[in-house]
Amino acid sequence: MKKLFALLCAAALLLSLAACASSPAAEDTAEENPVESIALPDLMADILDGVENLPDYEITELTAENFEFYAFLPYEEGYEGVTADALIGSIAHSVVLVRLPEGADAAQAAADIEANANPNKWICVGAEATHVRQHGNTILLVMSSAETANAILQNFDACNGDETPESDLAEVGDAQETLPEDVVNDPVATPPEGEEQEDLEGNMPTLTPDEDQTDNMPAVDPGDGAVEMPTVTPDDDAQETVTVVPIEPETPAETTPEVPATPETPAETPETPAETPETPETPAETPETPAEGGTDLASTMESILSGVADLPMYQVTDLTAETFEFYTFVPYEEGYTGVTADSMIGSIAHSVVLVQVPEGADAEAFAETMAANANPSKWICVTAESVQTAVKGNLVLLVMSAQATADAIVENFNAL
Repeated sequence: MKKLFALLCAAALLLSLAACASSPAAEDTAEENPVESIALPDLMADILDGVENLPDYEITELTAENFEFYAFLPYEEGYEGVTADALIGSIAHSVVLVRLPEGADAAQAAADIEANANPNKWICVGAEATHVRQHGNTILLVMSSAETANAILQNFDACNGDETPESDLAEVGDAQETLPEDVVNDPVATPPEGEEQEDLEGNMPTLTPDEDQTDNMPAVDPGDGAVEMPTVTPDDDAQETVTVVPIEPETPAETTPEVPATPETPAETPETPAETPETPETPAETPETPAEGGTDLASTMESILSGVADLPMYQVTDLTAETFEFYTFVPYEEGYTGVTADSMIGSIAHSVVLVQVPEGADAEAFAETMAANANPSKWICVTAESVQTAVKGNLVLLVMSAQATADAIVENFNAL
């Protein structure tokens, strides 16, 4: 019995020693990496605070589906992340914060992110600088202009109580190389010192008029009906005749039939307004169904995108008062809600926006304003083929995409 009691005491002593040893270690980790105690959305706001020339952005939480697209790291259970990419896809700017669960190999994850990060993910534009920084289990990935990326990296280090080494900062290039004043004021190139102008001119090939110069040109029979145009030669002011062959009338006749083919595209667009008068036949109760279930616009968006072929990668995101006008092209007013499913790749012209107008608002008028203000070239480097709007009760849809894609989405919306 005494031996058993002694063993129990020894075991209790070992457990107490282990507890005492582990507690300071946890405190040391928190002290070494203060960013670990800050929620990711708040930390993102902190590191972007004061950074100049930031493009429009929205802090968004990453999901299991889009985690790898933004973080360049496969998602695993327990991973967290937020992003603040530019809302305009033609601007190469991405800021991502990732936090790994306790016990994960954060150093290896940071190395994988750095190895896989693609500063040209926007295709038509590329980021000047890419920085990856790890503090504890929190990792920063920023891809942007050199000046912006440097400022964000410095803010992230400062939030952790560190100072960023100069060697870690990307070199910021000069905006434009200045030329010497003498070159700017003298449009004629000056020969290098010690060289004669004649030597420079000797390196340039010249054409000397030759009596036999025209012998190398094949003679062309202009045929009947040719028109003679006078020209002046440098040797004397005598006039020679240059024969101009008139263009055969068959050429424009062949190209003319191709012109009427273009109106076929706008001809399809009026089909959407043609379906609009059918809206009153459907009672307003149908779109109000999401409202009864908590206004689940995200689920409604997924329904109208279901089965549409060749959809680019997208993420359904709630509109805020700040981003409402950017996506809908209508100023925000109290009571309006919406979601968007724009392409995550900025070089693909694809945008789907679903707005629920408040009770008593004119959904038809709202749709007309959207259609009038919509900019199918908002991506700058690419343009959507089709811009369509549709109304169903108090739901308004705006689609800018390829013609076939837009038609399919509007058809699904009208079938709700």
